[in-house]
Amino acid sequence: MKGLLVLPYSGDSDVVHKSQNETITGQKTFSSNILANTITATGDIQALSFTAMSSRTKKRDISPVTFSATDLLTQVEVVKFRYNREYDEEGTIHYGFIAEDSPIQLTDDGCHMDYTNCIGILIKAVQELDKRLKANNM
Repeated sequence: MKGLLVLPYSGDSDVVHKSQNETITGQKTFSSNILANTITATGDIQALSFTAMSSRTKKRDISPVTFSATDLLTQVEVVKFRYNREYDEEGTIHYGFIAEDSPIQLTDDGCHMDYTNCIGILIKAVQELDKRLKANNM
């Protein structure tokens, strides 16, 4: 991780707790779970894996997606951009989306992209395209 990471942290262990806040500048390696609702970082966060809860036991109101994911994705404009200097002094070129211009199903609040939702929608779009290809090959 580069830059600044702000999160609830207890300096006594590598487990981050919700009850305390500390600003960590530079690098900090955590070998255990981070127990926090929000982690804000300006810079890169690296890990061997990022996971999201997906167990049926952790969810409610489960239902199939009935809208066309491919139609939804065609509404998304993929753009090339640089972050403002206060977030990225080097001016690295990135490719992605503008949350305010994207369908609400792909954002968590209209201001941030929800990449977990994006992955689910992308998988649904691939399934739809696969079904179309198989139907055309019959």
